[in-house]
Amino acid sequence: MILLLKTAAAPVRKEMRAGARRELNATWKPTLQQFAKTAQQQKVIVRGARAKVGSDNFQMLAATSRRSLSGGLNPATQWHGAEFGANPKRVEVSIRGNRRTQIAGRNFGPRQQRGKVAFPAARKVGPRIVAAWVNGIVKGLARGNKNLETR
Repeated sequence: MILLLKTAAAPVRKEMRAGARRELNATWKPTLQQFAKTAQQQKVIVRGARAKVGSDNFQMLAATSRRSLSGGLNPATQWHGAEFGANPKRVEVSIRGNRRTQIAGRNFGPRQQRGKVAFPAARKVGPRIVAAWVNGIVKGLARGNKNLETR
């Protein structure tokens, strides 16, 4: 399969990668949405989900959105709390000269070592993702060859 990806004509290779990307996105994004239980997880992890397909491999990505949320959190760099939770801790803040203590990290929920959204989703659909990659390549090859014949 990988040899076919590397030796096919350039337009066919392009169509094969595009077909694989379509198949992987159709499997990956809905699975992430099933595992995301909070609006925060939807915004941070699911919104930036996509598949990256190369000539000999693929990657399933989540939390790649670089657009900051309204509170300032950047999903691409600060996704860890939404995926793994956080241990709340007390911090001293000063607002207009008034000192007070706040608890930071409560909105992420308790720590969970194995993840809450992307990691369990990847464990669940791993074999289906590989099958979708192969299926997408085969469909892309068929579509790419048809395009070459009509030219």
